Amino acid sequence: MIEPHQQEASTKALHILKQYRIVLLIMQQRTGKTRTSLITAYQLTNKPILFITKLKAIDDILKEVKAIDVPAIVINYESLHKLPSTLEWGAIICDECQVLGTYPKPNIS
Repeated sequence: MIEPHQQEASTKALHILKQYRIVLLIMQQRTGKTRTSLITAYQLTNKPILFITKLKAIDDILKEVKAIDVPAIVINYESLHKLPSTLEWGAIICDECQVLGTYPKPNIS
């Protein structure tokens, strides 16, 4: 279910989350960041997890959610505004968060 390097990363991430309420997972490609983040979030809370990602990654993320059986909603960044504001999340995962800094800045004259 979880590889030793993922368990180690999850344990460290969980400790940081409990202390600072935020953590950034930086791992090599194809080493299981998605699974690690989902398992870490699931250990933190019993509420549903909101997983925000790029549109092209949604199918792969949904497979991972199903494989490890965690309560999560997966949505892309562009559709985030469609979620009801009354929903409560135990954790929010921002996948590929580096894209957040690339949105155009407002033109201020």
